[in-house]
Amino acid sequence: MLLAACAAPTAAPPLPTQMPLASLPDLPTSTQTAVPTNTPQPTITAEATLLPTGSVTETAVPVTPLSPTPIPTSDDPSNCRSMAVLTAVQPQWLVKNGPWPRPAAAPNLLGRATDDGLRLIHLGFDVEGEPYFVGDLLDMLDRRQVKTTLFILGSWADTNPDWVQEMARRGHEMATHGYSHADMSEMTAVQIRAELASTEASVIALTGQSSKPWLRPPFGSYSDGSVQAAYAAGYTTVIWTGSSNDWRSGMDADKMCAALLYYAMPGAILYAHTNRADIVDATERFIAEMQLQGYTFVPLSILMADDPAAFLEAVSD
Repeated sequence: MLLAACAAPTAAPPLPTQMPLASLPDLPTSTQTAVPTNTPQPTITAEATLLPTGSVTETAVPVTPLSPTPIPTSDDPSNCRSMAVLTAVQPQWLVKNGPWPRPAAAPNLLGRATDDGLRLIHLGFDVEGEPYFVGDLLDMLDRRQVKTTLFILGSWADTNPDWVQEMARRGHEMATHGYSHADMSEMTAVQIRAELASTEASVIALTGQSSKPWLRPPFGSYSDGSVQAAYAAGYTTVIWTGSSNDWRSGMDADKMCAALLYYAMPGAILYAHTNRADIVDATERFIAEMQLQGYTFVPLSILMADDPAAFLEAVSD
């Protein structure tokens, strides 16, 4: 059986700082100051592993501006060429069903893991919106033998409890995306703790798993105060190296796949949403190509383990 897959660049490029915007759909011309209707891309330094924040405070302090990171999404088919590959690509490591031991929360912003020579990569999903594609997405991850971290919106869990239980049954790691999808950079520490506690209670009740220590804040929006408030509640704030950019208008499976390929590198933390059309096709093509290159997709708790190789030996078939 054959599947269309993406053609990856010969080497993973660094995160761009400037690129032409002419080929990109609906990009803002200035830095966003209000909460956007779609998720923006915060700028993450490619070489950084943990980005330091400051002291604990409920008052937001200046942080990296939330401006989208341009990606190459022109009509050039070489960005995500179609090629035939075998569907049964065997990853180097076959990770057993979770949950797995998790690290303690860190008081720093997590943007990327270090390159440990194992060619590990993380593709997580923010779980929100309509659940139309969730079943197909979970089937695809099973087919590609991938276990990952799912960032659950607490209000979504309360509305779709069966799907949350199914995610845990399939062996994935639970994490939090907050409860109401509000901007945490504008919340007090008390409000942030309430958001996290509500989602934690829902996830534990449905799956028996904790959502700690992984938090991806809605919109990727954070402040020094929000990062520290989350840490005090037992969470590490997780941003990303790159994404499928599925929240942009005009994105299709080819462009989403191309975006993921562009940012793929050892230790990358990538993300997509579960409620976007074409996301199953785009992510399967991306995963297939990276597996052909010898990459293994892992949950955050494995990617961020002190000794990932030993961890994988313990939790793999």
